[in-house]
Amino acid sequence: MEQAAQTIFRQSKGLGIMPENAKLTPWPKELPQWDSLGLLEKKLFIKQRTSYGAYLAYADYKSAG
Repeated sequence: MEQAAQTIFRQSKGLGIMPENAKLTPWPKELPQWDSLGLLEKKLFIKQRTSYGAYLAYADYKSAG
């Protein structure tokens, strides 16, 4: 997960979405690393992320109209 965050951060900077001098915030110690989660926890978090993404897409669509 940390590698994915670094890749997305680097690509966002390259696209000009964020300033060149922006720094990636360190992963909070209170949150577990993705690799430390069990299969059921990963499935749950994937489902939550998918649902939240769908909600954001719907809210964006509704606010644009």
